Amino acid sequence: MKKQILFTWLIVVGFMAIISSCQEKKEESAADLSVVEQKDSVVCETGEVVKFAIDASVDGPKAWMEVDTVNHVLMGYVDGSEWMIGDTITTYNPDFGIYPKGVYTIHTDNDLTVYMFIYSTGYLLYYDEAVACVAGDNGFEPVAIFAIDGGHESTIGSMWFDQLVAASDGFPFGEENIDEDRFGIYYDHYAKRLYVPIMEHHEEGSGFENCLRYTGRFNILQFNGEEFVPDGTDGAWWINPEYRNYKRTISNMKTAKGIEQVDLMPDGTLRHCIWEGAKTLDNLRRKPSS
Repeated sequence: MKKQILFTWLIVVGFMAIISSCQEKKEESAADLSVVEQKDSVVCETGEVVKFAIDASVDGPKAWMEVDTVNHVLMGYVDGSEWMIGDTITTYNPDFGIYPKGVYTIHTDNDLTVYMFIYSTGYLLYYDEAVACVAGDNGFEPVAIFAIDGGHESTIGSMWFDQLVAASDGFPFGEENIDEDRFGIYYDHYAKRLYVPIMEHHEEGSGFENCLRYTGRFNILQFNGEEFVPDGTDGAWWINPEYRNYKRTISNMKTAKGIEQVDLMPDGTLRHCIWEGAKTLDNLRRKPSS
């Protein structure tokens, strides 16, 4: 009898352990599906949907993007607790893929709430796009807040190939890459500055990568409370301000010493900088070691 009771007890304990394990996995799965509130990007793979969420505002509705890998569309969502809007931002070619980069809530001085979605599509040759929308009764409606070439647009884009990314083994998911989401269009929501890559054309070689070259410099659009207006050019935002005066970046890569960068200067000379011990591009905010 004691052996029977012990056997039964072991079965019950084992069964409860299995239930507990399944419950933990279920809770973990539910956590993966939730929208993460933080200022850095989060990408969660949940079956056939890749969810990307970012909360760049201090209050108000949450906004995020989802990549529907079945229908090959990028969806945008805004959740206001008592209401939620979901709408297609764009479709994409499955041979190239799409990479959500950021969702930003922007409050204007005239009480307009704008949602800016930034994403990248392609492979080696990329097209970045920033789309500004307001939440309307029928989904997202474009709002023209980008002052471009004397007019106003609701979308701004940039096509680019980056030898820096190639050197760091891919964008943005390579195991050895220097950092993620550093190339293409970038929005600094603290300074309210939009960085748009500057391209240069050249004739060397025959591949498409030789037709468009990412210079490592950016056109700046500054938000003035109502719209984004041109505000000159600048080097990469992750580099120490005193070292952003280059004409074009030639290479940027990890070495045994740290991170090394070679830049073409305005006078035609080359500048070689080494950030000893650097592991990510954030480390380049300090002055180089040599």
